[in-house]
Amino acid sequence: MRPAAAIPQTPLTAKAHIGHSDGNSGLGPNGTSAAPTGHYWDWLLGADYAIKGTPLTLSAYYVDTDISKAKAAYLQPNFASTKDGSTIAGSQVVFSISAAF
Repeated sequence: MRPAAAIPQTPLTAKAHIGHSDGNSGLGPNGTSAAPTGHYWDWLLGADYAIKGTPLTLSAYYVDTDISKAKAAYLQPNFASTKDGSTIAGSQVVFSISAAF
């Protein structure tokens, strides 16, 4: 589910998402899994800013899951960032710029 609502008289659009995965529990064939328990919730809250007179949109989102640190640790090191070995299940703020032609 990904509702979006334009904020009247502004170039902003508020966005939200909630999802549920009910996939493979434990380690998959390559030693990885989408979630240590096979099921989890994820969500996103954010906004898009359409730059007037251009095809550009700036976006900022907060994304997270309900995967606990203990459950994420079960799959280490496969469920980890290649940058520093930290978990990839933590919350993040994501910024993007896109162009529509």
